[in-house]
Formats: sequence, structure tokens, C-alpha cells
Amino acid sequence: MKIFRLQKIGSVEGLELSEEPTPQPGPGEVLVKIKATSLNFRDLSIINGWSPFPLQEGLSQLSDAAGVVEAVGPGVTRFAIGDRVANNFSPGWHAGPFREFPPQYGIQIEGWAAEYRTIDQNELVAIPHSISFEDAATLPCAAVTGWNAVAGVGPQHRVLTQGTGGVSLFALQFAKARGAEVIATTSSISAGFAGAAALAGAVVTGATVALAGDAAGSSPRRMASM
Repeated sequence: MKIFRLQKIGSVEGLELSEEPTPQPGPGEVLVKIKATSLNFRDLSIINGWSPFPLQEGLSQLSDAAGVVEAVGPGVTRFAIGDRVANNFSPGWHAGPFREFPPQYGIQIEGWAAEYRTIDQNELVAIPHSISFEDAATLPCAAVTGWNAVAGVGPQHRVLTQGTGGVSLFALQFAKARGAEVIATTSSISAGFAGAAALAGAVVTGATVALAGDAAGSSPRRMASM
């Protein structure tokens, strides 16, 4: 199989593509044929050496992926060959309050920048056929973080998001889906701004507030506190 490993921390030039044997699943593990991965800022921070965590060279990178179960090991009950799956962002943390950082992809354990990966069955979730592999691969890090931030909001709430990064745009969409009024802030008019403007009740650029759906030149709207 093909796999990218970070052989030298400091830039993307340190990533090397190599051929390795396809791993085989052990007890409780499944083999995933990876169909899509996504790139998060945390991945760039590891590759460039900006991460606050101690780093080691030689590991495969990327924390988010989606694919198809290719094989199952002894004792696997949650998945079968052919199932569509995405990974859990924090291995070992399946429920309850956060207590400590578990081993992280690309930092202490192998990431998902490969054609295949074996993983414990409990580190995967099923994805519906209505979601593409590409979309599903964006969910483990940014989308789950955004959902956790706004899971309790409803029509009676006003939500303020900052910037047009992945977490903010996911939080914006989740909050709107739950009926909340959303005010999104961004530092510049860009593709991210256009996406936020199409979804939010109002978008703030610097001191100017643009109402979603209003024509250019509309009167600014005061940004209320959360």
C-alpha cells in the first residue's frame, strides 16, 4: 500500500511517499480502505512543527478519514466487510467528560494518510449512504468540535461565531439547523465570507455588519451580545 510519512518535521517537504505491506486486522480490529481524508489546521501545525505537543518523526499524518471496511479481525461485532465508516478523532475517548489527552493521530500514533489502516472497531462510526466519503472525512475534528459548542442551543438563542474556519462554519450550520439566530464575524470578504453570509443571520467584517440576503448598501445592523 502507499503511505505518506513525516520523515522530517518543519514543512510539507518532509512528507515522503513509500510502499509498505498492507496491515492485517488483529483481534477487535478492522481494516479500512481509505477513500477520503481531510486536512485540518492541527495537521499543518504538526507538519510544520508548531504543535504544542512533543512530536516525533516517521509517523503517518492526518486525523480525519472515511472509507470502507475491507476485512475484520476476530471478535469484531460492530462492523462487517463493506460497511462505510469514518474515524473517531480522539482514540479511546468515546463518552463522558474530557479528562486527559489520549494518544493523537500523527503525534503518538499513526494517522490516516495511507491507502489502508487497521483500527480498533470502537474507534469508528458508521456513515450513511446519503453522505459522500469526502464529506464524511471532514467531520471527526472540525464538525464534532462545532457540534459540541452549540449542541444545546435553540430558537431562543443568539450565537456568535468567529472567523470562517472549519469549526466556525460547522458551528454556524448546526446552530442555524437548531433554529438559533447566528451572527458570524470574519476579517475579510472571501469565499469563506460568502458561505457564511449565505447561512448566517448577519455577518460582521470589521465594524460593518452585512445582513444575509440583503442587497448591498443596506443599513448596518447592531451586533447584539450573546
